[in-house]
Amino acid sequence: MGGIRKVSRPNKHEDFRRRLERALSLSPSDSDSIPGSSSSAEGDTTEIESLAESDCPGLQRETDLFGSISQDVGESATSDNRIMIAFQCISELDTRVKSIQSSLSTLADKTGTICSDLDDIAQRLVAVEAAIETINSETQSTTEENN
Repeated sequence: MGGIRKVSRPNKHEDFRRRLERALSLSPSDSDSIPGSSSSAEGDTTEIESLAESDCPGLQRETDLFGSISQDVGESATSDNRIMIAFQCISELDTRVKSIQSSLSTLADKTGTICSDLDDIAQRLVAVEAAIETINSETQSTTEENN
């Protein structure tokens, strides 16, 4: 009755992709028809800020760089900001992909080293097993001679 209800969250990757595609495809006239987007000519940047904060958490807020959107700039600046945010997200993704590729390359090198070490260990085990067999056969022959 008083239990906690788990709220399902949308997949972050799908939400990011949807928002990024929307930001790239918007023109000033398109922003009026999208629910939840800024439709005022006064430059409400709520959706832009939420886009930057939710989809690109590694980015610092760039609103100071762009300056506040004034009434005379209106929706054109909003569209420009959306495009700028989309490019920043793409740039961040590119940086992350390069980092992952570098990590994968390092991982591949380490995996190669590990495989080489395992081959060396296997060869040493074969030599040890051969030595143990030799010792066992010598011990058996010595035991048989003593009896």
